[in-house]
Amino acid sequence: MPKIKAWKNRLKLSSYEDSPLSTLQVIDNKTRELVGDPISIPVPIMYRMYHLGRAYDFQTMKILMPDGNKILDWHNLQQLKTEIENLNEVVIDPVITHYTNQLLVPLSETVSKTSCGLVYVSP
Repeated sequence: MPKIKAWKNRLKLSSYEDSPLSTLQVIDNKTRELVGDPISIPVPIMYRMYHLGRAYDFQTMKILMPDGNKILDWHNLQQLKTEIENLNEVVIDPVITHYTNQLLVPLSETVSKTSCGLVYVSP
């Protein structure tokens, strides 16, 4: 019988405590100020978000593959915000909900700040 990881722990936040982290930070490019705190998301969760983006054909979420550094502009931030809100309506995953809710806070602050962007660094 093949060895597989237990499914039951994939929906617990504690399962990802020792995982490497991706860091996402919203920055106002005009004033060079940080918008909100940096958000650290475990790499396995970033892959889950990436694959959910592919599954639902969310164009911006598909950019979030944790393979290095990326910078998203204001238009991508607004699209990402919409995609996350739509994802939260259809996917019941407490881990995804936890991290996407953290990400929605700074993204919501960018609606009227058109000079904002997102810097995304992954190991």
